[in-house]
Amino acid sequence: MKKLISCCFLFISLAASSQTLSYTTFEDEEDAMPSTVLESNSTERDKTISLDSRKAILSNRANRLLKKADELFDMMWYAEAAKYYEQGLKKINGIPSKHILQRAGDAQYYTSNMERAHFWYGLLYENYKNELSADHIFKYAHALKGNSKYGKAKRMMRLYRKVHAVAPGHSKREKVLETILGTSQEAEIKNMAINSKYSEFSPMFFNQDKIVYASAKDSGFLTTRRYKWNNQPYLDLYVARINKTSLDLKGQKKFSKKVNTKYHEASVTFSPDGQTMYFTRNNSNGKRVVWGEKKVNHLKIYKSVLVNGEWSEAMELPFNSNEYSTGHPALSPDGKLLYFVSDRPGSMGKTDIFVVDVLENGNFSAPRNLGPEVNTGEREMFPFVNNEKLYFSSDGHTGLGGLDIFQAMYEN
Repeated sequence: MKKLISCCFLFISLAASSQTLSYTTFEDEEDAMPSTVLESNSTERDKTISLDSRKAILSNRANRLLKKADELFDMMWYAEAAKYYEQGLKKINGIPSKHILQRAGDAQYYTSNMERAHFWYGLLYENYKNELSADHIFKYAHALKGNSKYGKAKRMMRLYRKVHAVAPGHSKREKVLETILGTSQEAEIKNMAINSKYSEFSPMFFNQDKIVYASAKDSGFLTTRRYKWNNQPYLDLYVARINKTSLDLKGQKKFSKKVNTKYHEASVTFSPDGQTMYFTRNNSNGKRVVWGEKKVNHLKIYKSVLVNGEWSEAMELPFNSNEYSTGHPALSPDGKLLYFVSDRPGSMGKTDIFVVDVLENGNFSAPRNLGPEVNTGEREMFPFVNNEKLYFSSDGHTGLGGLDIFQAMYEN
């Protein structure tokens, strides 16, 4: 799972590639079949040969599709891999292998298609329940939650705790789920005008009348480079105005050209005076991405300052590394604490929330883990802080499925 630690939603190893993949289907290959398959006046012997030939051809097609799917999965091109697994599994006779079912489910899980992830994990559990790892039991439980199957999800989480040897006290958190499900709705959700068919996330207030956010909006005039994890364009930072009357967002446009590059930029935070910004970007040297020891391109936090109305060339922070990811910065209201997410050594789970002091000389203290009240053995992501609370996403705390929003109060 270490490879995947760097690979969750934006907090993934954003392996950049400008290549395009030709997606080929093998659905219309009847002309490749021997004539005995298609003849209607065959003898019984011919019919037997015809049936055997058809099975052999379907098996060969399935093997080609699944081999291609595995190749794409190994490259972390999960959106494309998912298509090939779906096609290949349609042509398999009998029960698919555990390996194929795991990967078919994972490819859908990593692209947030919980409906299909639930389907493949269900087949995996049905046929290999005694061989499942704690990781896949956990994913299956979250896929169940994502499809509102909370009763079975609770049973899977009990099994997960048993297999994973989680402390018994965690079982009390099942009552939290019952409380959530029994709570009446307290908020109205409205869709923003700036949203597109692609991903928009991580909004942050800027100069009191604007919002800066990340988007994979397709803005290319001719050819748009796509990120093969989810087959969406690369992320850039956008800015939009807040309408004081409707509170909707309008007039969106790309943020500074000094900040946006041909790779991913997202998750921004601003100093109280609006003169300094921190944001997440692929680890790159300006011309190409930099690969870690395990051939993973990690994330780093960069800093830019406003000089004469223009943002400066970004500089990376000193606690980044080429061997693990650091991202999703969030400044406290006074600008003295910088929270962020990382899978660095000392993490409790797949990704944890850390904090550093922003010192007056422009340096930073050593990173501190926020500890077990916030961090779990799974993913904690996307911190946001005000003077009273820390808000963050997690799939390790009890929730309704996938990454849910949680809050933690300050004490002392």
